[in-house]
Amino acid sequence: MNVNHTIRLLFFISVFILCTIELNAQRISVTDKQGQPIENVVVIGDDFTSHTDSTGYLLFFPENGSRSLLLIHPSYQRRQIGWDELVSNDFVVIMNQQLRQLGEITVNAMRREQTADELSQKIDVISPAQYQLYQAQTSADLLQHSGEVFIQKSQMGGGSPMIRGFSANRIVLVVDGIRMNNAIYRSGNLHNVLALDASALEQSEVIYGPGSVIYGSDALGGVIHFHTLKPLLSTRAFNTSGQMMTRFSSANFEKTAHLDLTLSGKKWASSTSFTFSDFDDLFMGKRQNDDYLRKHYVVSIQGIDSTVVNPQPEKQVASGYSQLNLIQKIRYRPSEQADFEYAFHYSGSSDIPRYDRLLQYSGEELKYAQWYYGPQQWMMHSVKGEFTPTSALFNQLTVLAAIQDYTESRHDRRFGQSTLNSRREHVDIVSLNVDATKFFAGDHSLFYGFEGIFNKIHSAGSALDITSGTAEALAPRYPDNSEWWSLAAYLSYKQLLGERTSMQAGARYNLTGMRGVFDRQFYSFPFEKFENSDGATTVNFGMVFNPWPALRFNLNTATGFRAPNIDDAAKVFDSEPGSVIVPNPELEPEYASSFEAGSRWQISQGLSAGITMFYTRLFNAMVRRGGTLNGSDSLLYDGEMSRINMLTNASWANIGGISAHASYQLLSRFTLKGNINWQSGSDSDGEPLRHVAPLFADVHAIAKTGSCELDLYVLANGPISYEKLAPDERDKTYMYARDENGNPYSPSWWTLNLKGRYVFSDFLALSAGIENLLNVRYRPYSSGIVAPGLNAIISLNIKW
Repeated sequence: MNVNHTIRLLFFISVFILCTIELNAQRISVTDKQGQPIENVVVIGDDFTSHTDSTGYLLFFPENGSRSLLLIHPSYQRRQIGWDELVSNDFVVIMNQQLRQLGEITVNAMRREQTADELSQKIDVISPAQYQLYQAQTSADLLQHSGEVFIQKSQMGGGSPMIRGFSANRIVLVVDGIRMNNAIYRSGNLHNVLALDASALEQSEVIYGPGSVIYGSDALGGVIHFHTLKPLLSTRAFNTSGQMMTRFSSANFEKTAHLDLTLSGKKWASSTSFTFSDFDDLFMGKRQNDDYLRKHYVVSIQGIDSTVVNPQPEKQVASGYSQLNLIQKIRYRPSEQADFEYAFHYSGSSDIPRYDRLLQYSGEELKYAQWYYGPQQWMMHSVKGEFTPTSALFNQLTVLAAIQDYTESRHDRRFGQSTLNSRREHVDIVSLNVDATKFFAGDHSLFYGFEGIFNKIHSAGSALDITSGTAEALAPRYPDNSEWWSLAAYLSYKQLLGERTSMQAGARYNLTGMRGVFDRQFYSFPFEKFENSDGATTVNFGMVFNPWPALRFNLNTATGFRAPNIDDAAKVFDSEPGSVIVPNPELEPEYASSFEAGSRWQISQGLSAGITMFYTRLFNAMVRRGGTLNGSDSLLYDGEMSRINMLTNASWANIGGISAHASYQLLSRFTLKGNINWQSGSDSDGEPLRHVAPLFADVHAIAKTGSCELDLYVLANGPISYEKLAPDERDKTYMYARDENGNPYSPSWWTLNLKGRYVFSDFLALSAGIENLLNVRYRPYSSGIVAPGLNAIISLNIKW
């Protein structure tokens, strides 16, 4: 047989096989009521699981024994359909959208796609539309527009979210399902959220209250989950899309440029994102609170430091910085049962001045000539596989592995001295998450998974004489080569109890540990090393009840925990003037028990309202207290005798609060809406807690047409008196205003703001606004830097 005959024979055999497959298979189309295809509908038979492609189709083989199919999608009502009905409908299945008048938002809060109304915990979603309208400079500024997250800033290159009285390492940051929290996340204010590029976010979710069952240690106050842009596949052979954005802001002379580009095919897709921002020194407002003026700053000429009068006291000299963000993702979907994605993230900043430290005086002179963070760099590689196999154990499986590389440093030099102290930290992080979902008949589901995390910490210090150029070793912030690890397994179960009620319950067991060796060259600690491990079991239980479509009640109770990390147990650092934190290797985990009750009511077609009440009891709380080492209550640190503090376990702390929101649509084009939040908290000694925010609220008047949207809004904060300040805040007189008795306190404030967006076409849009129209000078509670004064913003977006 010659080659041509062989080729023809193989061709006919191939055609016969393909025809046989097509004859045996049934091509099923899944659409909505308007006939639009629905992608990613999970289809479950007796012995198989599959899902629809981007055209809404899947192939079904009736000989596998399945006489009926279950179709599941978070935005549509579940559909059970038998073989006879399929045949009579010409193999077209129509799914109805969920009738959710109170919200139809899809979230990934529990590491899997769900609608927000299925969750018994309160959750807020920040959409790309909000970013496009408000044009937040950073991801921290964007979170503030949730209406329920309070943002603290020690410097302009900062932003520490506060949620329900918790902050820093008591809140978990997650990006695309990967935990960002590492072993040196501190208990003070933490600004790592800046590593996320607000211009490249697809959606951000804020989950309130303990989330330890899903996210493990640290999730006491809540979880902030960022979802970055995802490469989308195309129904055509090849497609390109992208957008460019430029933005200018006047208060800090911001210059931002963003570009993202997506290349799409039927099985392959690539997405690239680039953002660069540059900020000059920030100008504060001109009205009220003269205590906040930047009256002096330090200049150094030929190695000589001088304190000079600031000719523009509203200019916050030494606050500017710049930042670069890159994201590259590649997606490959070889079949309907497998989807793979590789992602690379990079965030790098310039030096960032620690503005609040530069405000401290020592007598008549400023205390520091220099105090700045070195470039903060975060890099991550991740690989994710999503599978819908035929398995009795799961219908959906996600495997997510990641490697992170994080670097930070601190540098300070006292006024009139030639020694620049530098401490550098580097953390290597490896993590693996496996998450599975199993659907059962009768509208109940099982979710379970495993997690492993390993951190390696490298820490070093040096003292450089800027005059001679010579350097010598300096005590590091952490024990070098120390390690922190976590292993966990979790299980969560959801049951629909009829048409009006759903229940969700879960449990997690987490084992954490750390170890390291102290370098006794620098400190005579009564201990040489530390090594410990702790296990914790956390649970949650929640219910959602909809007595009718316009009314929703939710109840949720949960426990959470936070295991001490390297920063808690092994750090040596001057936390405030005249005070130094020393290690406490005996530190134990802290635990939280929380209860939440809420309701939302669609009072009429245009009027809705909601309220949430919460209470959290923190046990074995880690708090900063005075201590001793070798019988002494003071320690010589960087040339200054400082009183000793350490983190220790107090007996308990209480935190409670109420948040409420309302929205009223006057006409089809006008909406009034607002949020208000009140919190209160104290520890077992009756002292106020540091991260309990003051009363804060926002009110918006929104006008919207097809092409234009305008938002005139007010942001407001209540006061915190001297008596209500946490003890460690009362010593920071340089950050606060003075009351009639000369004591520091945080005054109330409010601002008037206007934002607008006009869409000229699918190709071009313009965003503009004016923040702080009344040019008020104010400083958010616990912040080191004063907020921007009158600030004009303009942004141009080009999309194709």
